[in-house]
Amino acid sequence: MNIIKIYYKTKAQVKIQYIDKTTDEIIEEEKEEGYVGKEIELEARDFENYVLVEEPEEKTIRMTEEEIVVKYYYIHVSKGIIEKHIDIDTGEILYNEVHEGNEGDEYKTEPKQFERYNLVEEKYPENDEGIMEVEAITVIYYYKKEAKIRITEK
Repeated sequence: MNIIKIYYKTKAQVKIQYIDKTTDEIIEEEKEEGYVGKEIELEARDFENYVLVEEPEEKTIRMTEEEIVVKYYYIHVSKGIIEKHIDIDTGEILYNEVHEGNEGDEYKTEPKQFERYNLVEEKYPENDEGIMEVEAITVIYYYKKEAKIRITEK
């Protein structure tokens, strides 16, 4: 008499979501199929203009009968803050600087001191501080050159 043993494996699935933390939108989603008990290795992905900010502690998970959802959170890289310091009369650039960061980061800029220039207070930028966005933010400080007075005696 021959005995035939039949083994069944229960199907299982792991859903891996890559999520924009700011908007909660799913950037991409993958499904890993297998069977109960199968171990899978988790790995973060790289997305253009995004930075990984939160990932699961466990890098290896064992599939179960219930669907497992694994989430990786990313934030969008900001195109930065463009800080400009300009002579209001000539348009000459006295100083430029780009501040890098990520969407949601706080920023603060300040006027600079330039020899023989005064800050034009009436044109002080309203966006000198704030929260970085995906798109670049330009902050412009205007300066006026001090006048030269030459007195000559006759």
